[in-house]
Amino acid sequence: GWFLFEADQGNESYLELPHLLGATPREVRVLVRAEDGPNEDFYFHGMGAAQGDDSRIRGGVLFAYSNSSVRLWAPTDHDSLQLRPGGVVNVLDGWGGEVNAQQSKNASVRVFAYDGCDVPWDYDSDWFSFSSQEGTGSFKELYHGLGALPAYVQVQVQAVDGANAGFIFEGMGTAQSSDDGDNNYGGLVFAYSPSSIRLWAPDATPGLPSLFPKGYLVNIAQGWGGETKAQQSNDALVRVVALNSTLCGSPDFDSGWFVMRSQDGNKSFQEVVHGLGGVPRYVKVLARALGGANEGFAFEGAD
Repeated sequence: GWFLFEADQGNESYLELPHLLGATPREVRVLVRAEDGPNEDFYFHGMGAAQGDDSRIRGGVLFAYSNSSVRLWAPTDHDSLQLRPGGVVNVLDGWGGEVNAQQSKNASVRVFAYDGCDVPWDYDSDWFSFSSQEGTGSFKELYHGLGALPAYVQVQVQAVDGANAGFIFEGMGTAQSSDDGDNNYGGLVFAYSPSSIRLWAPDATPGLPSLFPKGYLVNIAQGWGGETKAQQSNDALVRVVALNSTLCGSPDFDSGWFVMRSQDGNKSFQEVVHGLGGVPRYVKVLARALGGANEGFAFEGAD
């Protein structure tokens, strides 16, 4: 059920929940429900890696899961200076023309873990080794052979060492940090098209070598969960799976594609009415590139 989870509470901003499934879940969803502010009763999703540390304003709930439990991390300030506070809900400056901007220290959280819905994957890459800080070797393109844009893609990153060895972190649809500043960031970014799935792990910018690269494939560094189970690792196992149809059924609402732009003031915020008469069980937002090196590729909305 729902429980209150709070940022900046030291190691109490970390939580481990046994899921009792007896096996690694097929899917895990972490929902964060705002209890105040302009987004009260709106739901945000958990995410699979920290794209910032406490040198910057950041937010959300990180999660990872194994065959026995689900781990959660909320933002904390490791030196107690509170210079760059974090929130469990964080939609602050620089997003959507500041329409419905909010940062909240606490929110209600609920974790779902699914072992059923035994639909065979239409594509399964199986586990393979992958690393950050390997130049062009930190990019990979996998051809799924489905002949159409997959309806469901899941990218899993399994830690092979450290405090979270054996735990799975999920890939994300965008990079919210770069190697230009003194900021620890990480995770695995992915996008997909009717023919392939692209993966990007952190890597130092060519021509700007760093003695201490800040990007990691597995990243829960300073500023999260009171540094409980903190870890930064360049190496991990990765698995990519995809379906031609949505997991466990077709969508009840589809907005169709529409154009949205960044850097367009309050027009960079959109509210889409789904008309379902209740809180949706599953929501996915896709952004399809209209130009550039990834034209036609779909990136999933950041959680």
